[in-house]
Amino acid sequence: HNLSAMSQRPGTSFSFPLLKNEDILQILEELSIGVTGTDLAQPTHQKVQFIYSQFIELLLNKKRDDMVQPAFSGLDKLEEFEFPELHEESVPTIGFFHACQKLFTISGISDFTMFDLSKPEAKRLRRNLSAVINFAKFREDRFNHYCEFTQETDALSGRKQELEDENERLLTEKRLTEAKSAQEAPEVEQLLAQNVEREKVVRVLWTDQTAIQKESQALKAKLNEVQEKMGELKLQLVNAQQESEQLKTQIIEDPRRLQQDVHALREAVQLEKENVKQLEAKRCEATKRGEALDRADGELNEVLQLQSEAEAEQNKLNEVQRKLKELAGLKARDDAERSEQQHQKKNATQRSQHVRERMEKQCQLHRSKLSDQTAALKDAQQKWQTLNEQKELHTKQTDSNELALRELRDKLLLARMDHETGAA
Repeated sequence: HNLSAMSQRPGTSFSFPLLKNEDILQILEELSIGVTGTDLAQPTHQKVQFIYSQFIELLLNKKRDDMVQPAFSGLDKLEEFEFPELHEESVPTIGFFHACQKLFTISGISDFTMFDLSKPEAKRLRRNLSAVINFAKFREDRFNHYCEFTQETDALSGRKQELEDENERLLTEKRLTEAKSAQEAPEVEQLLAQNVEREKVVRVLWTDQTAIQKESQALKAKLNEVQEKMGELKLQLVNAQQESEQLKTQIIEDPRRLQQDVHALREAVQLEKENVKQLEAKRCEATKRGEALDRADGELNEVLQLQSEAEAEQNKLNEVQRKLKELAGLKARDDAERSEQQHQKKNATQRSQHVRERMEKQCQLHRSKLSDQTAALKDAQQKWQTLNEQKELHTKQTDSNELALRELRDKLLLARMDHETGAA
């Protein structure tokens, strides 16, 4: 657990409510810490150390076994002392004391001493437990917010990764589309140029077709008129022949006049034949023009088909351009989302940096306190060594004094025995 973010800043303090023993017992029971009212009213160092070790394990995530076991480096350094067996118990005690001191410093108590462990008082125990319980509640409240922020950060990171993957996929599709568009650009330009040329040809052919259709309609109308006239002339010829037959039966034939009539009739028939030939020629010309019109219609249909194909290609080009616009819109939206994610990431980074700075400050404070405590330990060790030397010197002096005393007693006894012997 990140306790540094919830710890007390150097030089600051905060107050906490002083709980009643009944409230403390209820809370300790909820935490499964077996304590009785007698333990609070008449505390012993064993029970107090048990209670403090439970809170250290709960709030600092340190077990008592880890605290009472000295570090291997410390075991190596113990051999440097003259009497290392005297320090085998002091090292675990100092480790446990440092853990307690850290816990109570975070909880707002700065005057925790070794006497609170070795000779606990009910009043100070009540105050210390009130501070730790208050800190535990504060930590639980802040820890929920920390978990929420952590989950939110993880969710934002996952969403950011998904958006980056989606953006990469869209960029890949865009690059492929742009490459395909660049590859098809010459063909598209060629099709557009062909489309323009074909549009010109279609307009010319349409104009020609309109003129030919008008001329064809006029020729058809004239052909119908000629055919009607030929029908009338044929009918007149048949009537004339019938009338001629009737007249032949009624008149006396004059050979010269008959010859003249026959010659006139032959000339009329020849004239009609020439007219019929002219009409047939006009009809053939009209037929040829009709065939030309049919061919023009076929070519026009081919041109219209080509125009449809060109329009289809144009539609494909428009669709590609529309997809490019959609990709551009998606890219802009992705850029906006990426900018928002970068902003959120920047805020999260700032919060993380703030937490890291506070952790650095706490680490510096811890190192400073550790340095002071190490210096104090060295000073105490030097004093202890001096006391041991003084004790050894005192022991030697005592032994020397006892030896001198025994010699004096022996001399006194000998003198007394000599005195008694002389007196006898």
